[in-house]
Amino acid sequence: MMPPAVTEYAAGRSWAKAWQHEYRYGVWLIYPPEPHRSAVTALRERYAWSQSSRCDAHISLSLPLPRPVTAADVAELQAALSQVQPFRVSFGPLVRQPAHRGVVLEVSPQDSLRALLEKVEATSAFAGAVPRKYPFWAHLTIAEMVTWEQTYAIIEELADLPLSGEFDLAYLSYAVPDEEFSFTERARVYLGRADTPPAHRSSPEDRPNGPD
Repeated sequence: MMPPAVTEYAAGRSWAKAWQHEYRYGVWLIYPPEPHRSAVTALRERYAWSQSSRCDAHISLSLPLPRPVTAADVAELQAALSQVQPFRVSFGPLVRQPAHRGVVLEVSPQDSLRALLEKVEATSAFAGAVPRKYPFWAHLTIAEMVTWEQTYAIIEELADLPLSGEFDLAYLSYAVPDEEFSFTERARVYLGRADTPPAHRSSPEDRPNGPD
């Protein structure tokens, strides 16, 4: 029998897109701390026709989980990251998303983030996960699912804004969608720590977060 999961999962009856169901069991993400989170989120919300306009700013990291996540899975990941020390992450400038229509903020260091991703996805919780459709490239999405005309218009409109910053990456967040496909944080794992922090359950007033 499968051990109990760290959170409840939506049935996804209202999810109209097939790809949404791939995210039922959530993902591991990076949320920039304040004030960066609110500043980038405000830009996402400004473009209401973007598919992610209700999602907080984040850096997508892992593939979608293929099954419910248990406390043992969180502990395994925490152990895997215990030797990875927190590191500095920077974002900006604003660029067009490579090979896709959309506007994003570049993120670095890509090598360190890719190495972190490899440790995350090497844990047993990712056995059987749907293969990655595109090469990993860390970024902060501003607008997506837009036309090429809208893409270049957004870049021109935001060209004079100081869209850059940096922060110390201290933890990863496990985010899971509800029936409205709005994501909330359910657990955390910390870089450079050997202990397993308790699972974090979202509350109704939690802000929506989610993948691109």
